[in-house]
Amino acid sequence: MKVVSGTKEHVHFHEADETYRYTDIVLEAMVGCISIVYDYDKEKYNSDDDVNLAIKENCTALIQKCLDSLPENRSVMKSDKQQIAEKFDQELSLMGITASTQVRQFALKGDSREIYERAMKMEDLCGALITSDVGDPLDGPMKAAGKYKVNYPKGMLGFTSDFIYYSPGDNVVVSFDNVMTDTVYEFFCTAENYEVKRDDCGRAKIMFVMPEHDVQVSVSAEQLRFGPTSYEKTDNGFMGFAGFAKMMEDKRSAPVETQAPADWCCPNCNAVNKGRFCSECGTPKPSGWTCECGTTNAGKFCANCGKTKP
Repeated sequence: MKVVSGTKEHVHFHEADETYRYTDIVLEAMVGCISIVYDYDKEKYNSDDDVNLAIKENCTALIQKCLDSLPENRSVMKSDKQQIAEKFDQELSLMGITASTQVRQFALKGDSREIYERAMKMEDLCGALITSDVGDPLDGPMKAAGKYKVNYPKGMLGFTSDFIYYSPGDNVVVSFDNVMTDTVYEFFCTAENYEVKRDDCGRAKIMFVMPEHDVQVSVSAEQLRFGPTSYEKTDNGFMGFAGFAKMMEDKRSAPVETQAPADWCCPNCNAVNKGRFCSECGTPKPSGWTCECGTTNAGKFCANCGKTKP
């Protein structure tokens, strides 16, 4: 059995934007539903007409109860209304009716539509100004509502949080995901007793309890360079992966310094040589060392004059 029902008067609800938390905007709407009834309590209802009448007569009260039970920070206008339909079916089950409902109409009242459109324009404006030097136009209204703002560095990618404005005492988690493997990050926060937790990939979560003032979250980053035995900090900004690869290529292509062989004196013709054989007579280079007196030695001291091995 299909039952078409709707609210006989406007129902009200709080509209909460998921970014800026417009929790004080109250809107009104007319709601229409279609319910497919599978079964009902035969002792409570004598016929399908009784079930049809019961759903239509109670629709306004049930829809209002469903809207009142939604989470405070949930946007009703941006949702698919499925949660409202599910809660409506739960209320019908308490009345002895098993059904599957769809919300087919959700029409804002005239003045509520104007309020919501202004809020959406304000949201678009904030999206353009939130990282500029002009400032956030929501600061005034939010401060008046007792909420404070979490600020990130302008132009710094990687920071995210569930909301921008929080009430004092709220648990705040700010995530930073834009990490590079060759960079060391240090995080700072103006909230007291904040905690930084990192995972194995270097991503960080800055956690704190929202105080009664705005909070600034910032980060400092230092690039690392791979040295002969350890990581070393660069002196002039970020190297990046291209710079790191070029540095390693330069090291590989650098000429290898080799120590020139020591001179030796031929014991046969006294010619001074550098190679393994005498350039004058071809005598092989002695395995030991040749003293200034011409004596070839194998130990640490000359066997003829007693001088130490150079």
